[in-house]
Amino acid sequence: LTEIDARHVVFGCGDEMTLEFAVPNEPLPEGWTRDFVLYNIGWEKDCNTNGVLGRTTEPYPFVGMSAYPYPPDEAPSGPDYQEYLDTWQTREMEHLPFLRFVQRFDRNSPTATNPTIISDVLP
Repeated sequence: LTEIDARHVVFGCGDEMTLEFAVPNEPLPEGWTRDFVLYNIGWEKDCNTNGVLGRTTEPYPFVGMSAYPYPPDEAPSGPDYQEYLDTWQTREMEHLPFLRFVQRFDRNSPTATNPTIISDVLP
């Protein structure tokens, strides 16, 4: 977490991440409060079926890529990167259950089971 690399936290719908860090021991002067800034470098890929490679998380973007999708000879590689993929990028997710759930609340869907629910909460 201290330097820029080609490793990512991949979030799915409803996922969250907790970041823990040590609080400095020295007390603050009276009346002061401590603020923290989280600076990150990342990409948002919303799995839009109309987007380039929108149905997959890969290829993972990285700092310094010339384009997205990047050419095969530009892909991150090496034993450390492969170990990262084998250790951390192992979850497989099926997108159809989520799409079916959302479809239940989409008033424009021909298979919506209760199209009035979304109209009750949206203007």
